[in-house]
Amino acid sequence: PSCQRITGYKPEAFNDNPQLFYDIIHPEDIQTVRKHSCAEVEDSVTPLEFRLLHADGRTVWIEHLCHALRDKSGQFIGCRATNRDVTDRKTVQEELYKSFLDRNLIIELAQIGTWEYEPGSDRIIPDERFKMMFGMPESVEFIPFEKLMVLIHPDDRMRVHTVFRRSIAAHEDTFSDIHRIVRPDGSERWISAKSRVFYEKGDHRPIRMLGTIYDVTDIQQAHEDTEKERRRLKAVLDILPVGVFLANASGQLTHVNPAAEKIWGGPVRR
Repeated sequence: PSCQRITGYKPEAFNDNPQLFYDIIHPEDIQTVRKHSCAEVEDSVTPLEFRLLHADGRTVWIEHLCHALRDKSGQFIGCRATNRDVTDRKTVQEELYKSFLDRNLIIELAQIGTWEYEPGSDRIIPDERFKMMFGMPESVEFIPFEKLMVLIHPDDRMRVHTVFRRSIAAHEDTFSDIHRIVRPDGSERWISAKSRVFYEKGDHRPIRMLGTIYDVTDIQQAHEDTEKERRRLKAVLDILPVGVFLANASGQLTHVNPAAEKIWGGPVRR
């Protein structure tokens, strides 16, 4: 019954045509199956997986496991084998693998670095982009948390350290912060770090933290440039001898220079 369920052919069909088994093997797997020899398999080994073409036209994944049977003199007399339909499992594996590739593609296109924090060992496991952002050698597999803190800008280090440790101690689910790092070549970059903390059920002991980092240097620089330009404009307006009123799109006053307040006769209500 299993033979017909898996292949769509009755057992009699294989008895009438010994070549049928090889005829229904997927063309891309036929050489792998032909090279397999039960006579060379002494005991249970890693299963051989290949595809069959079912009688109804669909593809079926088979897990084949066998070992040789020998007489007292060691001569090969046959083999014991099992064939199991693992199509559902392979479909799930392929979907997971596709999701993994899609995830990595999204991360690559977004230029996001990923990292994992191990509370037990108090160390960070960075991915390739994380190491690139921090200027770490590609050979680095992990970095102790306190050593990573040395790479945080001195003006931000204590705050980042405190917020990170406190978020775990308080059993918070997430950690988020924007701070500067100092790369080995002395250059500074602005980094946006976000993570999710996973806790042991019951005692809320942290067991894992997964996070991302994103280089926001250009965004931060744009904000700083805008702020500098705003302060520069305010300084110019404040020394003008003519009154200036500035308003936003809603008509709300955003700036009134001293000359305007003098003309108005005092502070202007905004």
